[in-house]
This record gives sequence, C-alpha cells and structure tokens, in this order.
Amino acid sequence: MNNIGLDVEDPKELARRMSKLELEYAERLRKSVEGVKNPAVKAIMLAVAQDSVKHSMLYDTIVELLEGEGPLMDEAQMNRVSREINEHIRVEDEMLRSANALRSSASRERVKLVAKSIAEDEERHHRLLIAIRDAIVSSETLTEDEIWEMTWKYALWHGTPGG
Repeated sequence: MNNIGLDVEDPKELARRMSKLELEYAERLRKSVEGVKNPAVKAIMLAVAQDSVKHSMLYDTIVELLEGEGPLMDEAQMNRVSREINEHIRVEDEMLRSANALRSSASRERVKLVAKSIAEDEERHHRLLIAIRDAIVSSETLTEDEIWEMTWKYALWHGTPGG
C-alpha cells in the first residue's frame, strides 16, 4: 500500500481508483477558486484541474488497454488521424515559439511563470503527438495490403481449388 491507500499489485484497480481520485481532485480545485479575482492564480488552478480531468481520461484508457487490445484503425482513419497529428505538431511548434517569446520578453515574473507553463505544456504535447504518430497510429492500423497479404498467406487453397 502507498500513502493514499492504493494497492499497486492490481494495475487495473489502481488505474480505476486514480481516475476517480483525479476527477474528485479536479472538482476540489475548481471549487477552490470560486470567487478568486487574481487571474494568474485562478487560471493556473483551473488549468491544473483540467489536467486532472485529462489524467482521469488517461487512467480510463489504461484500464481499457489492460483489459485487452482495442480495435485496430482502418487505413482511412489512420490517414485522417495522421494528417491531423502532423498539422497539430506544426501548430504546437508555432505555439511553443510564441510562448517562449512571451517568456523571454516579459518583464513581470508572473507573466514569465505563466508563459513557462504554457511552453512546457506545448513541448510535452509536441513529444506526445510525435510518439502517438510514430508508435501508436502506425502499429494500430491494419492496411488493405496487410489484409490481402494475410488473406493470401493463410488461405487454405491460395485461390485455386485444393491448393
């Protein structure tokens, strides 16, 4: 058991519990800034709350992955997702440059802190999108050529009666 009472021996149960805790934490964070007028404090706390919602979703994904492989993407889905990922990688790169420009030109520490937070998120997004594109999308896609290859390779008669 760890300090929040979670049994790490069962990964699915741990992921389910963490998903629930992240959602509870997100709600607590949102409530904690009700009525707060300071824009930096409010925005950062709400951003962390949003990250907790994201973490909950990712823990739910871990549960799904631990329960078995998900459905493969067909080639059309892979092409659509890959195009969008590539475009978003390009946009994230522009966003990262903008956040870094704000960070380096800011004279106020609060502005630098917020811009640094944005830049770090953009860097993480950039790396994650590349990893998804390179590792997950391509490995989770069954192309038409692969379908035909498997059909031919494992066909009993290879297109002729009796072999």
